[in-house]
Amino acid sequence: MRLNILVFDCGLNYAGSVILSDSIFLLKPNKPLIHQVVTSYRSNSRIAQSVQKNRASVKHSTRKPWVQKGSGRARAGMSSSPIWRGGGRAFPSSLYKNYSVKINKKVYKKALQYILSEFVTKDKLYVVNEVLALSTKAGLFLNSNKHLQKTPSLVVVEKSEMCVELFLALRNVRGISTMTYAEVNPYNLLLFNNAFFTLKGILKLQESL
Repeated sequence: MRLNILVFDCGLNYAGSVILSDSIFLLKPNKPLIHQVVTSYRSNSRIAQSVQKNRASVKHSTRKPWVQKGSGRARAGMSSSPIWRGGGRAFPSSLYKNYSVKINKKVYKKALQYILSEFVTKDKLYVVNEVLALSTKAGLFLNSNKHLQKTPSLVVVEKSEMCVELFLALRNVRGISTMTYAEVNPYNLLLFNNAFFTLKGILKLQESL
């Protein structure tokens, strides 16, 4: 398929085309698979914060509350029992609990392909000329362009050095984030309304997929 290469010198005017793989950028969306990957990503970033005490951790007396037989009440050994008020929890939460969910690399890449294909079908993915995108006036062009009214928007470059330069040019534009092609993941991509890839950035991403 062909995507237009858009430049910022005349307000995203047409400048050419780039050939991309149909097997990556022209797929029908698979929402259950995307949901699986996004859920895994959020679970892997989750940190256990709740701590509860088990029956060995609570402060209690080891004395038997009452005699084993003859009182008419149920048998009781210690006041730390989970069925007692003030006792420990039977299955307490811990700081060492692991919430991570494993996702295969093929499934991860496939989810990224589905999301990129959805961006293409909904005209939310643009390819720009990296030379003009890194100019010091790029922020002014992006801020005044009609395609960036639906913020937040993502700008993806090839190298981290370019990302720093682009960040300095766009830091005053609200709702725009920059990252390299290696940092793009399904979860972060879904947070943006449209994505701007430099020519080398999208070709590198295509090679990695």
